[in-house]
Amino acid sequence: MMIPSYQLVMVRVPHLLLASIVALCAWAQPPVFHTTLPQLQWRINGALQNQPWVATPSARPDVAEVICRNGPGSVTFIGEHDSMQVVVKPGEQVDFVVLVPGMDSAFTRAVGRLYLPPEPPHADVQRWLRSSAAPLTSADLFTALDPMLKEVRVLALGEATHGQHESFELNRAWTMHLVRNTGYRYVAYEASASKARACEEYIAGRNNDRAEALSGLGMLIWMVEENAALLDDLRAGTNTQAPPIRYTSSVWTRRMAKRWKHA
Repeated sequence: MMIPSYQLVMVRVPHLLLASIVALCAWAQPPVFHTTLPQLQWRINGALQNQPWVATPSARPDVAEVICRNGPGSVTFIGEHDSMQVVVKPGEQVDFVVLVPGMDSAFTRAVGRLYLPPEPPHADVQRWLRSSAAPLTSADLFTALDPMLKEVRVLALGEATHGQHESFELNRAWTMHLVRNTGYRYVAYEASASKARACEEYIAGRNNDRAEALSGLGMLIWMVEENAALLDDLRAGTNTQAPPIRYTSSVWTRRMAKRWKHA
């Protein structure tokens, strides 16, 4: 019996479709690495790793990260009789199967990661400094900072090193700027409360002994000419400005700050 041509076409199409599906399935199968033991030596970019790779069927996938420094990277698994190398680019992933007799298939994935150099120590602090620091480059170098300090009631000044002329001189100049232009009236140093009274007496004009006032700072690192000049400036400011400038220790100031916080 003769079959019309259109029926022949309809008979052939399913066979062609089936052949395409079979070919597609065969192409989609990941590579398989056969080994006799689950523990494998392995290399990342040629460097032998200290700990063995253990095929883990339950991971699905078990991920091997490959750091790619200058182009693609590679991971190599080494069995008793064979080895397999997988090459990946940054952002790429390649799947394969590690097959061990008596175990389920260990579905494994190599993932390429772009190498990022480690951040330097305290990188977060450095980023904050770059975004927040204000350059002090002119004769009116403190004026640019005044708007930032408008609502600040307690301001701490520090220095990179103890005993450095530039740090003490900068703190002296800024302290006097704050006293003269922004209304600050209390100056506190890291010193004992009892010894700080000598500084207070000198600044208030009740004692003229400059050396005794300087010793009131308490620590040898504070007993420098720059700090003596600061005491002189505060003493002169007390005589010309009202209300008077007060000097105290940072210990007492901590208690004062707590009272302000809860006021």
